[in-house]
Amino acid sequence: MIPEKMYERVCTILGKNVSQQQFIGFYNDGVYELMSMYKGDILFGENEQYIPVETVYDCSGLKTEFSLPLLFNILYSFTGNKSYKADFLAEAENIYHLLWHKTSTGRRMGAKRKEK
Repeated sequence: MIPEKMYERVCTILGKNVSQQQFIGFYNDGVYELMSMYKGDILFGENEQYIPVETVYDCSGLKTEFSLPLLFNILYSFTGNKSYKADFLAEAENIYHLLWHKTSTGRRMGAKRKEK
């Protein structure tokens, strides 16, 4: 996911241009927070690691499904509005469960195959 579009959305929602460097800091902080909550393969896909973005044009590798929770977290960082933080946590949890369910469908832990 490229942060440029998210930066534009943040500026539109806040009704002002914000510092790109400050945005990048909040963006990286939000991704680190997601990483502390969930496993990397759910956030980035297999064999991918997060490389902190340095400009709004860098690609973070974060799955696009996590764009909305990350947007809420960045808005919280700029405004201090706790409802954005609550939305971040709830939305991230919903997306995590959705992605986890997609990857685990048809698998059973500890199940043994029947011998024919």
